[in-house]
Amino acid sequence: VLARWWADSGGDAPVDMARTTAARRYATAVGQRDSVRLPDGTQVLLGPASTLDVPAGYGATARTVALEGVAFFHVPHDSTRPFVVQAGPAAVHDLGTAFTVRHDGPDHVAVTVTEGAVRLSAAPAAQPGAQPPTQRPSGRPAPASRRQRGATAADESTAGVVLRAGERAVIAPAGPARTLTATRLPGPAPADTAWT
Repeated sequence: VLARWWADSGGDAPVDMARTTAARRYATAVGQRDSVRLPDGTQVLLGPASTLDVPAGYGATARTVALEGVAFFHVPHDSTRPFVVQAGPAAVHDLGTAFTVRHDGPDHVAVTVTEGAVRLSAAPAAQPGAQPPTQRPSGRPAPASRRQRGATAADESTAGVVLRAGERAVIAPAGPARTLTATRLPGPAPADTAWT
């Protein structure tokens, strides 16, 4: 208890999150929101009719959560323990940021970055035959027109697409493969953040 208090108050005492963090599910009903603070200091605003699963041992070597619904994340960046949101076919990797993830269908995920940057890629448990979201079904890189709308040439790889503040990306079904559309916006789309 003393080590946990020391860490929460800004001390340098190490905390073994694997031992102190049990699996936890946060859920909201229709019309309800919930504010959650994870053991690493990540702030989550869970939207209506949403579920956030935090596995046992969260923070020991990685910080991965699973989302169904919508949530706003404000994440303290830690390159030694990456923060990842798995939402359907997508994995959203924190690069030091605040962002919204909306997973409102089996294959539909929208990500809006309000601060910092994230990397959007295919979830590790993608269905067999599904292409990473930055590739077309042929396996060739996306055309230049897609890069001009928010992704850069360096981002066009199986590692995913980097989104910066004011950018939005959507993964939606397109035939048997998933495609990623990155669109640069002057600010977050109102529908993506209005609920907060």
